[in-house]
Amino acid sequence: MALAKEDIWQAADELDDEGINPTLQAVRKKLGRGSYTTIQEAMKEWKDRQTPNAPPPEAPPEDVSEAAAQAGATIWWLALDAALKRLEGERQQLAAEREALEARTTEATEVADALSKENEDLRKELADLRRQTEAAAARHIHRSAHQTGPGNPHLLPAKRPQGLVEQLYRRSRLDRLQLWREAPLVPVSRKR
Repeated sequence: MALAKEDIWQAADELDDEGINPTLQAVRKKLGRGSYTTIQEAMKEWKDRQTPNAPPPEAPPEDVSEAAAQAGATIWWLALDAALKRLEGERQQLAAEREALEARTTEATEVADALSKENEDLRKELADLRRQTEAAAARHIHRSAHQTGPGNPHLLPAKRPQGLVEQLYRRSRLDRLQLWREAPLVPVSRKR
């Protein structure tokens, strides 16, 4: 298995920490394996990464430090002012967007409430029409039974076509009443 550069660097660091010069032979001995070519390539990079301790830079003259501080403060205030202006613009934009969203939400809520009320009204209307239709059918059966006598056939409404209730639900009140009046009647014998 080939040696990784990191393993070679770690061995060189350990030798350096122990005060031993990390030569190719010392690193190879520390690792216990590896070719000199592989170790040499990794050690070149390791040496390039080592930075000599340079003396601290000399402090600039006082007038240069003051001028730099003033320039830095001026730049800071200009940058801060620009950032605050940008932030205020974004706040105004967000406030306008929030107002628009609130207006759309209010409008959607009003539409939903109106549709819900209309739906409830139509359900009540449909229930009323069903009761009226059932009452009219019962009256018709009762009249027919009395006119033709007991045991004679009488008329009942024909079987409603599939989806008639859905059609009734969608039509206006007068259209629905007219549709039920026009429903065909069929004779049905009475069982005892």
